[in-house]
Amino acid sequence: MTQGEEPQLGESREFERLRETIAVMREMLETARRQEEAQIQAAVAAQADQIGQLKATVQALREALELAHRATDEAVQDVTSRFSAEIDQMRQIAQALRDKLDAERMGHDRSMQAAIQRLEAENAELRRTVQILRDALERKTSRMK
Repeated sequence: MTQGEEPQLGESREFERLRETIAVMREMLETARRQEEAQIQAAVAAQADQIGQLKATVQALREALELAHRATDEAVQDVTSRFSAEIDQMRQIAQALRDKLDAERMGHDRSMQAAIQRLEAENAELRRTVQILRDALERKTSRMK
């Protein structure tokens, strides 16, 4: 080996080491890239799973809300129907009481009218009797004079 070959050999070894270093670095970078890509894909998959779960939760909440609205509407309709029926029943009772009161009042009025007529008849009879007694008393008084 000559002196001129030695530097070339050294450079060649240096070049080979650099090549190996570059190859190792490339392999490390490729491994890091693959790992990072796998992590990103895992993160994307996890987020997609979370989004799917959130969508399912939102759908379940919508359905529950819809059921709650329907149940509330039915309850309101039931209460409204029940109160309407109770109000109608109360109106019927009130009308029946009014009719009964009117009938009692009319009966009372008839009884009072009959009693007044009886009293007026008795009063007229008593006046006739009093007049007869006065007339008789006047005749007696005039005979006694």
